[in-house]
Amino acid sequence: MSDSSLKTRIAFSLWLALLLISLATFAIGISGHIVTLLGAPWITLKTQALIHSGIPVFLTAVKFVTVPLLLALTPFARHHHTFEAWTHWSAEKFRQLENLIKVPFLFVKAKICSVFSRRDGK
Repeated sequence: MSDSSLKTRIAFSLWLALLLISLATFAIGISGHIVTLLGAPWITLKTQALIHSGIPVFLTAVKFVTVPLLLALTPFARHHHTFEAWTHWSAEKFRQLENLIKVPFLFVKAKICSVFSRRDGK
């Protein structure tokens, strides 16, 4: 195994771990709000306020750490075969979405053209 391959694998693993940590903290924050709302009858207002105000602070602190590290690791991680496969997959999905969005516009354009061509033919 080459040294650059090892660096790429480590960078990709760290990048993926940071991405998952970032997503997990968001899920924990949402579920914290929901649990606090569900447990509202049994929790004091002061505790509820502390939880609801603490969650955004916690999420912001995590984002201030994970996002710069994600951005710093992306140039190294993008050489990993999994990262490249995701890039190609997402590009193909965006092309499919673009084609789906074009269909209604092409249909409307054809209908308008047929209406005007009938009007000109009469």
